[in-house]
Amino acid sequence: MSSRSHDVSRAEGLATQSKRWTFSSDDAVSAQGMQRGVAECLERLGATPEDTMTAQVILSELIGNIVRHAPGSVVVILEATDDRPVVHVLDRGRGFRFRPQLPVDPFAESGRGLFLVDSLASEFTVSRRKGGGTHAVAVLHPIGTARMETIAS
Repeated sequence: MSSRSHDVSRAEGLATQSKRWTFSSDDAVSAQGMQRGVAECLERLGATPEDTMTAQVILSELIGNIVRHAPGSVVVILEATDDRPVVHVLDRGRGFRFRPQLPVDPFAESGRGLFLVDSLASEFTVSRRKGGGTHAVAVLHPIGTARMETIAS
């Protein structure tokens, strides 16, 4: 499956712009293209390099989880409403329940990614999709106020 990107129009009167990418989780080139596309969209909105880096860390963690746990089709949607971008990542895996905590074993090689996403995003939710799969939603901090320092705290 090749990467597809297109604008998603909204109902009249809403100040929301959306961009959507669809690709296969085993297509690293398309995933990288999506990341570049998200960065370009954020930059057009006035994002700082820190805002863009935060969004890319969040996307890397979410896409990495899909590659490991839910191979197949991936949909990424970037919604820009005012100064608070929202990233949606959807898959068709078996779904799961999100618990925002570090792994019990501090030396475990996995289990930190979603905790990191939850720490970096202004809001983060994960829900199961009807018919199977997961819908992760990360509301980014307002443009110009990314919180990369939360990684160190």
